[in-house]
Amino acid sequence: MKKCFNSFSESLVSLMIVVGIVSLLLLFHVDSYSEELDTLVLQLQWTYPVSISDMKLFDLDLDGTNEILYGTNSDSSQIGILDVMDQTISFQSPTLPGSALTVASGYRNEDNYIDIIVGGAITGDSADIGYFRTFDGPGFDSVYNVDSIDNAVTAVGIFGLDTTSISMIYVGTFWHHESDVSLPPLEIYDSYSEGHLISYNAESLIPFDTVIINTARELESYDLNGNDKSELIIGGDYSHLHDSHGNHTQQTSVQMRVFHPESTTVIGLDSTYIYEFYTYGFWNVSFDALAVGDCNDDGITEILSAHRSSNNIQGVSYLSLTCCNGETGEIIWSKTDTGSTDQITGLAICDLLNKSTRVICVAYKSGFIKFKSGIDGTDLGISDSLPRIDHFALGNVDQDSTIEICIASDESLYVFEAPFITTDVEETPDQIYPTDFALSQNYPNPFNSTTEIRFNNSKASLVELTIYNVLGQAIRRFEGYYPPGSHIINWDGKNTSGTGVASGIYFYRLTAGEYRDTRKMLLLK
Repeated sequence: MKKCFNSFSESLVSLMIVVGIVSLLLLFHVDSYSEELDTLVLQLQWTYPVSISDMKLFDLDLDGTNEILYGTNSDSSQIGILDVMDQTISFQSPTLPGSALTVASGYRNEDNYIDIIVGGAITGDSADIGYFRTFDGPGFDSVYNVDSIDNAVTAVGIFGLDTTSISMIYVGTFWHHESDVSLPPLEIYDSYSEGHLISYNAESLIPFDTVIINTARELESYDLNGNDKSELIIGGDYSHLHDSHGNHTQQTSVQMRVFHPESTTVIGLDSTYIYEFYTYGFWNVSFDALAVGDCNDDGITEILSAHRSSNNIQGVSYLSLTCCNGETGEIIWSKTDTGSTDQITGLAICDLLNKSTRVICVAYKSGFIKFKSGIDGTDLGISDSLPRIDHFALGNVDQDSTIEICIASDESLYVFEAPFITTDVEETPDQIYPTDFALSQNYPNPFNSTTEIRFNNSKASLVELTIYNVLGQAIRRFEGYYPPGSHIINWDGKNTSGTGVASGIYFYRLTAGEYRDTRKMLLLK
């Protein structure tokens, strides 16, 4: 009996040792996992009651701080500007003709003020009619209308793709066709969605070109190959289901496309999904979000895209995040969550404290944000217990040293401090401003008929360039409000009256705030 008890005791001790070892291993695993996937706490800063249909961050008044530009689908559809510094609405548009689906801003003409553009849909008897409005800065009181676009406007942007050309307005549209025709002995059902990319001369609003594309959900502009010419990047999806007398054919795809300024060529970049035969079930695909920048510090621009796909018969769903080489379209890495029915509502590229590589900020509709490695997409951190994220934006909106994350949810806008984010969203080349004012020597010099006078300004300023003769008399003056950046003023060798001046030495003086500088040039005829 004692022998049996001793044997039982030894077995029990052995079992306890095994359980202890397993527990320690599990504890070590959990601790290791929690160290790898940090919980990053956002600090709620401000809440504002507004129902938002689209939201972007722009420095609309050129004061160095972003404002929140939003569109709303309230009873009186309109757009507005929220200033977080003053916690006020600094601008509200007149009532729009329909829902405001997309907002953006950019330089529409040569007055050097940022303009606003909004696009949306007017519901008709059988289909949506699209429209867009442009509002001229700085007061946004001049409104220019374009109505009766054949399809709903789902993406807009004002971009200067070629450095030698004027800015263009690009409008992405969505249209859905569905028909059920009975022609004995056939019964035909046809359903498909597609879109157009329409370009307009930004100043005159004259249509320039139209290209049939997949549905345009998002537009971005970026110089992908470093040739000083930006490309237009389009994210969208396409679906087509055809049923003819019991024979089903389906095609669905989600693509990233690049539109080059030299031609109307549209190049597919991302994965394309093509499914046929009805027995596999009906696939739904949907493009979610887009971001552009160097996300892995390799000196090459990458394009990030997020999309969803689901099958009604197989009962499966996928949520995918893909990183592509911006020049070639080659997929660098792709992460897929099987079984996820969530939606990615925003992407941004940023830096985190204590992380040596760039990080991708991924916002999910169900109310959490993941921070993923830009090198391979692995999870690094999470911010959860957030409101439902319908729309997402990341940037500095209150002139402090930390970045804010803005979330639109239901009937409210939430602004959170993110003290662990150390830099803003990936900057495009035209957002990297000079650190000081500088006036350059004119080129060419000497010159015969026309010369370029270049200058840099580190902040938005009222700039005055005055040309003097050797007697100190002002013969020509250029004046304008210039955003931060590099600029060129061309002088054609004429005075204020439009008369050509004589050969000789002339001086040009730049004044911008407290900055003054004067240089000499020589006109030879």
